[in-house]
Amino acid sequence: DGESGTGKSYVLAQAAVLEKRRGGANTVVVVRVCGLAGANRDLRELILGIVAQIREAYGVAAPPGLPEPSAVSAYLNEALSLASKARPLLLALFATDRLPPS
Repeated sequence: DGESGTGKSYVLAQAAVLEKRRGGANTVVVVRVCGLAGANRDLRELILGIVAQIREAYGVAAPPGLPEPSAVSAYLNEALSLASKARPLLLALFATDRLPPS
């Protein structure tokens, strides 16, 4: 919560940068600003983009085709499960309140 323009996204972005530095080269960082442009305006497309970036970072090939809408949650969970203590994942989503209701 907080008023627009108070710097919340900036603070969160700086936290992501600091965590990447602290975690080193093994830390996978995925950052999205929701609702501003392109695929980040649509929840399903946002999730598919996040999953693609996570899979690529962990060297896991994407399955052929896109998941059915009902399987997107499982698709995301599968990607999140790639994170490990040796190769942690930081997923930072900013301005989720800008996403349209689904």
